[in-house]
Amino acid sequence: MAGSALTSWADPEYQHVIFVSADQHVHELFYPLAGGAWVVYDLTAVAGSPATVGGSALTGWADPVVFLSPDQHVHELHYAIG
Repeated sequence: MAGSALTSWADPEYQHVIFVSADQHVHELFYPLAGGAWVVYDLTAVAGSPATVGGSALTGWADPVVFLSPDQHVHELHYAIG
């Protein structure tokens, strides 16, 4: 979505790109650095999280992604491995 908040980082295995789509859901694109194809996840849907508020800032680092919802609460999305 034009004007979407955007953040990215790389870890030893993947390049991650996080953005907010037109439906205000947070999405993650990730690419395996060893080769392969880009994969996309709707993190909002997977986590059962509220959508972002329009114009929300977005930040992420080595997994957690933080955003502001319409009720003005700060939310953190992360994926627990194991």
